[in-house]
Amino acid sequence: MKSPVSFGAKQGFTFIEVLLVSFILVMLVGVAAPFFRDFLVGNDLETASIEMLAMVRRARTLAEAGRHNQPFGIAVNAGGRSVTLFAGSSFASRDPQFDEAMTFPGTLTVSGLSEFTFLYQSGLPTQTGIITFTAPALGESRAIFVNAQGLSSF
Repeated sequence: MKSPVSFGAKQGFTFIEVLLVSFILVMLVGVAAPFFRDFLVGNDLETASIEMLAMVRRARTLAEAGRHNQPFGIAVNAGGRSVTLFAGSSFASRDPQFDEAMTFPGTLTVSGLSEFTFLYQSGLPTQTGIITFTAPALGESRAIFVNAQGLSSF
């Protein structure tokens, strides 16, 4: 017995169908990409702010605890792309073996206090002020405040 053969049936996709689906996918990616980039830059801003706040609080804690019998401080390095927690009364006279460095993404800029220390045992800062992270691509910023008692917050 012969099997029925259908001459009108086709299998697979036509070239036009593949082009149409490809065009739709490219358009979706093109629309979503800027939103995804903004999300990543915003995440960089939030993460850097939280890490900087933790580093400032760590410097104060180490100074209050009398670790290595010296004050601890924070210095924003040239270019504002990294910050160093250091042991000593200034960044220039620090003991480099105790340095803890943190770098920031190129999407952010850092301004404000460039160097300050927390006094040995009291934990009081030598300077008060604000450290500001800015994401120019978003037009957003986050500020970290260091007050006269050495407390830091957003």
